[in-house]
Amino acid sequence: MPSLYICVFVLVALCALITLIKPNSDKYLYYICFAVMTVFLALRYGQGTDYIGYLEIYHQTQEAIDPQYGLQFYLKRTHTEIGWQLLMLLLHGLKIDFQIFVVILSLIMMFFTNKFINQYCEAYKTTALVLLYPTVYLTYYFSGWRQGVAMALFFGILLKKLLDKKYIHYVIGVILLCTIHKSALVYFAAPLIILVKDKWMKYLFAISIIFSGMMIFEPTRNLIAQLSAMVGAGAGYFSATSITVNWFSLLEKLVMFGIILILWYMRDKESDNDEQMKAILKVYCLNLMIYICLMTSPTGAGRLAIMFKMAEAVLIPMLLYRSKVPIRRAAVVLIVMISTVMSCKNIAYYSENYFKKVNGWNYPYITIFNQEDILLYRGEAIRIYEDRPYDFYESDYMWK
Repeated sequence: MPSLYICVFVLVALCALITLIKPNSDKYLYYICFAVMTVFLALRYGQGTDYIGYLEIYHQTQEAIDPQYGLQFYLKRTHTEIGWQLLMLLLHGLKIDFQIFVVILSLIMMFFTNKFINQYCEAYKTTALVLLYPTVYLTYYFSGWRQGVAMALFFGILLKKLLDKKYIHYVIGVILLCTIHKSALVYFAAPLIILVKDKWMKYLFAISIIFSGMMIFEPTRNLIAQLSAMVGAGAGYFSATSITVNWFSLLEKLVMFGIILILWYMRDKESDNDEQMKAILKVYCLNLMIYICLMTSPTGAGRLAIMFKMAEAVLIPMLLYRSKVPIRRAAVVLIVMISTVMSCKNIAYYSENYFKKVNGWNYPYITIFNQEDILLYRGEAIRIYEDRPYDFYESDYMWK
């Protein structure tokens, strides 16, 4: 039997294809798929590459309450963002179990994702879920929680503030997001790119390509590493000794951008909301520009560029709604195919954190109702069940 992760994707993809034949079905198929994805996310146990790490960090939070260890706790933290620390302290102080913490985060991310989709998509909302599934949902909602929360809050709340030109609210909101994850600093670029005239956008892409060439040289990489270190965010990603390009990831971004451009130029020009779509398109362009600039450091590039990728989840459905039927159908089929490849690739990658018997096809889904089963698949999960206190003086990731 295939992995439940594959089954959920197949359900969402099939529903998206059905909406091409019966557009009115999107109204209820979207909520069926959304409910399945929400429950799937909230009830997981030990799932995601960072789950065990977040669990350990959550348990360590109790040390911060003790005055004897408080300062040392913060000096040796992995995730030092004060907003995230305060959230954990609050829930830990309320004696909230870690699994309830996971449920709360999952519901927050999915609630604002739903708000984002409903705010901008007149139709083809199920296609939006197909677009989100491979990377935003499977990677950042399942594993990169802090970035996932930051993205969900940005697109669910702050993008509207930006489009309504409520800049003070926007700036305050972005600052607050930076207390959850420092990568939210890139959101300060969104108001600037919206102000750029259309004819100048191609020059920004040209500058991005030129900058990517400069990233080959050690002084440029050292400069980026130093800037990253100043804000305490991933300086190691831009090491002068580590230069590589993830061509597969770059190709996926270029193909998706190409689909969006084709839909943009072939849309019904007399439709409304063109200015809003244009603003969202410019915000989405930052996804590709940032990645191109930093593509010689694919991990760092991916973690910064992803902050804008969610824009495609509403931009494409908005353009589909304004496209002719043949173009619309071809685009959705192509999107489903691309998302299938990306989902399978990502699931196979996640399975590498498990025992060798686990692969992309049989990647297990463990819930809070069968927690012990995680021991059959993840060796490090044994730490959860052993009564050994954490010693942050000895190591940030080791148990006594």
